[in-house]
Amino acid sequence: MSKNMWSAFGLFSLWGASLAYGLIWDGKPAWALFFALTALLLYASLTYAFTLQHIHVERKGSRERHIGGQTAEITVQVRIRSAFPLLWLMLEETWLHEQSGERLAFGKLVFPWYRGSLAFRYATGALSRGIYRLEQSQAVTGDGFGLFEKSRILSGDNTLVVLPRPLPCDMWRDFAGEEGARALQSLLRSSPHIGGVREYVHGDPWNRIHWRSSAKADGWKSKLNEPETTHGLLIYIDTSGFRPGERFEQAISLAAGLIQACAERGIAVTVAGGEAPSEAGKMRSGGGLQKEMEHLASLCAGKGNNGQATEAGPLFSSERLRGLPRETTLICMIDSLDGRLAEELKHAAAHGQKVAVVSLGDRSVAGTEEQQRYEQLRVLGCDLIVTPGLAEGRGIRAGA
Repeated sequence: MSKNMWSAFGLFSLWGASLAYGLIWDGKPAWALFFALTALLLYASLTYAFTLQHIHVERKGSRERHIGGQTAEITVQVRIRSAFPLLWLMLEETWLHEQSGERLAFGKLVFPWYRGSLAFRYATGALSRGIYRLEQSQAVTGDGFGLFEKSRILSGDNTLVVLPRPLPCDMWRDFAGEEGARALQSLLRSSPHIGGVREYVHGDPWNRIHWRSSAKADGWKSKLNEPETTHGLLIYIDTSGFRPGERFEQAISLAAGLIQACAERGIAVTVAGGEAPSEAGKMRSGGGLQKEMEHLASLCAGKGNNGQATEAGPLFSSERLRGLPRETTLICMIDSLDGRLAEELKHAAAHGQKVAVVSLGDRSVAGTEEQQRYEQLRVLGCDLIVTPGLAEGRGIRAGA
């Protein structure tokens, strides 16, 4: 039996006993006890029956998008219409982290009385990358004696989007070593073709100075590189090959850093990964920094965007590869290189695409067949970027 059932049973038993006491013994004390219990029973019953019939809750976050590690501040606005005063009101909310299944629970005790509206705030603490969905919001109230409690589930479809914390360019050396950092930077390098010269600007590096033009002119001249208008990046994260943990978060953080670097340089970028097998071959059209960051926030290790485990589908269809500009660079982030993915990457390289593989797994435990796959990609001209720090736990922790 619930607490309300026990309270009702006990209160009606006392009320019945006081009625019998009054009928048998009569007298003012007996009837005073009966009328007191009758008033208490009516008060508790009416409070339970007519409270929380009209209550509306609105929530607003401190910002539209958060970055991993930041704290979210939620403002809750409550509107109440009640014929009886609410002596106390407990509001409880639970947020579900869709990527990990972790739940964050918050509660606030307020004393509305006759107030028609009230507002309060609560902070979530440091948030992890991903999507937080409001799983349940509940209001609980009761009478002033603690006899009955009434709860009501409140509607709400709020979400908190926590974007990954980008790994800045100046930390790529700590992440991937000196050689890996240079390889990553080369993927973002502008065109080496000189489109002309311009006047020297203080701060231009020495390798930008056009010495021949400077010797003929009265002052220093700097090289003016041709802008690349067709250059772009496609970042593919092999979610089915990762397990939840630091390695996967490192891949997300590095991808976010690449997206941010591309946005600063005006390079088109698209993120793929986490699709169901039927959709894995379709490359999404670039939607800008915000859209690609949100796509990264939704990815799950070993799962698709719907949260269900998925088998590894084809990375790109031949049709899609033929439609990609030749200048598009494919960056594939993996934990291990399986045969299916190696064949897809070799197929992309054979179509003239520039391919870079970022391996976040421990290459020292890779089998002979996997090592051969890496060597085959290297022979085809693919860039192989290894992150040695991760295997020893020296990686930069992302967005937690």
